[in-house]
Amino acid sequence: MTEQPKPLRGLVFANVAVLFFGLAGVLGKLSLLPAPLIVFGRVFFAGLLLLAICLFQHIPLLPKRRQDGFLLLGLGVLLALHWTAFFQAINVSNVAIGLLSFSSFPLFTAALEPLLLHQRPRRVQIVAALLILPGIYLLVPSFTFQNQTTLGVMWGVLSAATFALL
Repeated sequence: MTEQPKPLRGLVFANVAVLFFGLAGVLGKLSLLPAPLIVFGRVFFAGLLLLAICLFQHIPLLPKRRQDGFLLLGLGVLLALHWTAFFQAINVSNVAIGLLSFSSFPLFTAALEPLLLHQRPRRVQIVAALLILPGIYLLVPSFTFQNQTTLGVMWGVLSAATFALL
């Protein structure tokens, strides 16, 4: 079998990643499981796989510095919150609402980046981020907590915010 040229290989990998990213929401909706249980399953099996890789590759299981351990723990909790909010958005509404509202994460990234990097926000970042707001507004059919789509958008936006923090 001949090896593919690097640009084509990268494009194939990117498309496979997009496929898996999109399938996560669909499979989450089809499973009919509560969001925390889906997240627990993902963490459990990913943890087993990472444990096997670390043992096989002789990679230490604990970080060298204690503060790195706390950082990893915090990021793990944040990732679990992100996944829980994402799957909850899909469970209370549908896959499209969950994915579309999660896709608002650049709004939060644009807001956080200048704060974390101690820089002035660029005008193009502000304009691009603000263009997301009308899209989110159009997703919300009514501003009541009784509407499942509205709840889905709220969970999806929470998922986007936690993703931006990662």
